Amino acid sequence: MLTCTPKRLPRSGHAREALRRKGQFWTPDWVADFMAAYVLQDKPDRILDPAVGEGAFFRAIRRHAQRHNVNPLLFGRDIDAKVIAQAQATGLSPHDLRHVELRDFVLDPPTTLFPAIIANPPYIRHHRLPPSQKQRLREFVCQSTGLTIDARAGLHVYFLIRALQTLAPKGRLAFIVSADICEGVFAPALWQWICSRYRLDAVITFAPEAAPFPDVDTNALVLLIRNTSPAQTFIWAKCKERNSSGLAALATNLSHKQYPGLQVYQRSLGEGLTTGLSRPPSNSISSRYTLSQFASVMRGIVTGDNDFFFMTSARAQELGIPDALLVTAVGRTRDIIGDQFTQQDLLRLENQNRPTRLLNVNGVPFDRLPKSVQKYLKSGEQKGLPAKTLIRTRNPWYRMETRKIPP
Repeated sequence: MLTCTPKRLPRSGHAREALRRKGQFWTPDWVADFMAAYVLQDKPDRILDPAVGEGAFFRAIRRHAQRHNVNPLLFGRDIDAKVIAQAQATGLSPHDLRHVELRDFVLDPPTTLFPAIIANPPYIRHHRLPPSQKQRLREFVCQSTGLTIDARAGLHVYFLIRALQTLAPKGRLAFIVSADICEGVFAPALWQWICSRYRLDAVITFAPEAAPFPDVDTNALVLLIRNTSPAQTFIWAKCKERNSSGLAALATNLSHKQYPGLQVYQRSLGEGLTTGLSRPPSNSISSRYTLSQFASVMRGIVTGDNDFFFMTSARAQELGIPDALLVTAVGRTRDIIGDQFTQQDLLRLENQNRPTRLLNVNGVPFDRLPKSVQKYLKSGEQKGLPAKTLIRTRNPWYRMETRKIPP
C-alpha cells in the first residue's frame, strides 16, 4: 500500500517563503483518495496530473488500482526537478514516473487530450508572478476563451482553464484549489464560461476543523467536473471531519443524501452561481438593500510579509518592541468565533500562539525609534524585504497600511 506520512508545513522563515514562491502545498492522502476515486470511475486508460509534485495523486491512483482492478498509465507535468526526485522517496518507482515531463503545463500544454485529470495546482498569488508570465497567461486565456481575466487571478485559475481544455469528451476532472477561484472579481465570468460548456458535478468545501492544509491561511475546496453536457443542478458538500469515510462514498455516488462526516445539498446551478460556489446554499429572497448601504466594507491590511510585521505577543516582547508601536490585529477570518470579538477571544488566540500584534511605526522617524526596533528593521533590510512586490512601493518600506477602527 502506497501511503505517505503527512508533513507539517513550516510556519515561517526561508522554508515557508520557498513554499509561497513555488506554490507547493502537498495534498494529504485522505483528500487525494476520494479525488482519485472520482476520476477513475470510468476506468480510463490514461490519467494526467499537471502538477505532480511529490506524487500524492499517483500514489492515490495506485492504491485505488490495487482495490478496483484498474491500471491507467500515469502522465504528469512539473517544473521542479527536485520534487519529482522526492516523489521516488515516497514510494513511487521510476516506472510510475516514466511519463512525467519537466514542462510548463499552462504555457506549454500537452498535444493530446486525457480522459481523466487530477491536480493540486500550484497556489501562487498574482503578485508573485513575474509581469511577463502574467501577461502571457492572460493572453492565453483571452485567445482561447474570449475572457479577460483580472490581473489579480492566481496561477491556479489558469491551471484550471488549461486543464478543462485538455480534458477529453466525457472525461472527468478533480481539482483541489483555493476558494478564491470562486470569489475573485473574475469569478462570475469564469464560472459562466465553465458551467455553459462543462458539467459541474460537485463542489466540496471543508470546515476549519477538517481543513486539508491546516497551516495555510487559505480555504481550500475540491471541484469535480465532467466534459459533458451542462446540468442545472450540482452537489455541494461541506466536509466536517478529517479522514471522513463519506468522501469516497460521495465521490462515487453523487447524490443528495447524507454521508458520514459530510453535509450534502443538491443546489440549482443558478442559485450556486448567484450565491457563490464556495458559500453554503441560500434561499433568501434578493433585497434591494446591500451591506454597503449600512457599513463600510474593505479588505484587510496587506503587510507584504506577515512573518516579519505580524507577530505574537511573546515574539514582540522577545524583540523588545514596545506596545505603543504595535496594533492589535486578527490575521484570518476563522480566528473569529461568532459575531463578536472580545478580549477573551484575543487571549484565546494568544494561548494558541496565533499572531495578534502588527508592527506599526508610522510617523516616527527612524532615528527616534527604540534601538531594538531599529535593529529589527535593519534585519528586514538584510533579508531583502524592501524589494518585495507589495513593499517596494512604500516610503519608507516599513510603512504600514492603516484602517479606521469601527466605533
